[in-house]
Amino acid sequence: MIFSGSPADIPGPLASHYQTLLERWKVLREAGAIGIVSLINPASMDIPWSRISLNRTHPTMDLDYPEFNETAGAQLAVTINPASAEKLFAGSGHTFAEIAELGKTASRSRTSPWPFSLEAKTKVEIHKVESANLVAKLPGSDPTLKDEYVVLSAHIDHVGIVRPSTATASTTAPWTTAPGAPS
Repeated sequence: MIFSGSPADIPGPLASHYQTLLERWKVLREAGAIGIVSLINPASMDIPWSRISLNRTHPTMDLDYPEFNETAGAQLAVTINPASAEKLFAGSGHTFAEIAELGKTASRSRTSPWPFSLEAKTKVEIHKVESANLVAKLPGSDPTLKDEYVVLSAHIDHVGIVRPSTATASTTAPWTTAPGAPS
């Protein structure tokens, strides 16, 4: 079980790095974990649960190369609604409110055994897709800046909102936006 957020005295970029799934899973895997139960700290919850919970219905996308599998060995990942989290602490000698408060000020992680187990059944459907990627290098004309680069990228964790159209690049953009999407 992991607790989201970080103490206020840890700089934002450092806290963000160590909260990534890759960094957290390294530690959890080494400790023998086979899954992740994530608790959201209400104090740092900037997205409402009603929106967070919608993620369970959205497909995810992973690269088809084992070296990019950030959670190798993980069999389950669950995020718990903070409004229901108190149930997990029954019999532990702690309350969710106590742990949430500790999460605001603790400067290092604490571990302790929990008096419960989790059994889950899940269904995973895998569909392979191909995605075109474009890499280009456009040299600049300024001799001082010619060896500097600007990198533009996008998320690969969603399906997207654009669809190919039959339009040609000479007359219009080679895509159209989905209905209701910003253009």
